[in-house]
Amino acid sequence: MSLLRYTLRYLSISLIVVLTIWAAIFYFSMLDEVYDSLDDGLENYKLLIIDRAQRDPAVLHHTSFQEGNYYVEPISKESALATKDFYRDSTIYTINEKDFEPVRVLTTTFDVDDHYYKLTVMSSMVEEDDLIEDLFFAIVWLYVLLLLVIILTHQYMLKIVWSPFFKMIDRLKAFRLGHDDGIGEMNVRVREFKQLKQSVDMLISSSNEAYHQQKVFIENAAHELQTPLAIGINKLELLAERIEDEDVLMTIGQVNEELLRLKRLNRSLLHLSKIENSQFDEVEDVNINELLKEHLDDFTALAEFNEVELRMIEHEECVVRMNLDLAKMLTTNLLKNAIIHNVKGGVVEVIIDRYSLQFINTGVGESLDVSRLFKRFYKGDNNVGNTGLGLSIVKAIAAYCKFEIGYRFLNNTHQFTLRF
Repeated sequence: MSLLRYTLRYLSISLIVVLTIWAAIFYFSMLDEVYDSLDDGLENYKLLIIDRAQRDPAVLHHTSFQEGNYYVEPISKESALATKDFYRDSTIYTINEKDFEPVRVLTTTFDVDDHYYKLTVMSSMVEEDDLIEDLFFAIVWLYVLLLLVIILTHQYMLKIVWSPFFKMIDRLKAFRLGHDDGIGEMNVRVREFKQLKQSVDMLISSSNEAYHQQKVFIENAAHELQTPLAIGINKLELLAERIEDEDVLMTIGQVNEELLRLKRLNRSLLHLSKIENSQFDEVEDVNINELLKEHLDDFTALAEFNEVELRMIEHEECVVRMNLDLAKMLTTNLLKNAIIHNVKGGVVEVIIDRYSLQFINTGVGESLDVSRLFKRFYKGDNNVGNTGLGLSIVKAIAAYCKFEIGYRFLNNTHQFTLRF
């Protein structure tokens, strides 16, 4: 969920709750004021009628609403003393409207010359009822309009206020370590965003510096380590030509094999570092079919030595846009892995589709440990002097190029599938 929607959700919930409570309180407060006004009018009307009844006995003969807005009926003293002023809502049939209309009614008691009477006074609520209805709909429309205006204004203001933050995110997404110096100049007025930009700039600066130092180290390591290793191997080979003692020759051969392994290990680690540090930027359209045909020719001798049959099945032409060196490392490691981790008389099948590449090989009759398969220095059960970094390099290249690499064990074969 985006930041705007996240904050807007909580704002909307808060506004709905607050405005609903406010609208209810306001509505019932206004309703109470309307009834207070009606009741005050009825109270005044009651006093006028009682005062008039003291002077004019004819008032005491109003026994129905047909003669006016009140009527009087005699009651006992006990009933009069037990009765208190009582206000209620009611309806009365009106001739002009030919329907029942709402009225407000007050019931009270009074006495004239020790004779007690119950007085019922009525006041029409037609106008007040219309007023209450209009007030209700006005509050509803005001409520909805106010809610929409606040939400839309808040959303618009949030976009303006948070725009520097989202610009920083967009520039950070496009940022490439070692190629960009920072996220550039930005017009930031909010203090917190200024502090954030300063922190991001400092982080990028330190990351770029560390990246360049690591890059220099990798380049120096490649030169400083490869050269003495190559010299050492050559000197051992020259020394072996001058010695006839078989025990010494065997020892020299073992040392030479370890140096060759160290050379391969150094080269693999350097490749991993370069991949992880994004040092393969140049891309082009690579024809995987042609590339694998070259590899099959190059690995024919290795396959024959391991008594493994190589097969290539082309369903479609596969062209991938990526760095050529990475494409060679990717296919070479997968092919070499399928040949080395095989059995005598085994088979390696390379199946090429438009958007996928599959390496299927016979091997040990059980599945490999998927949780450790692509980790560094994992060699499985068949340790043939390899570095254990081949599949790690494959995984690193796939992640760098945003490919998918998967493994499964099916029909006693190991299957590595690469999806572009």
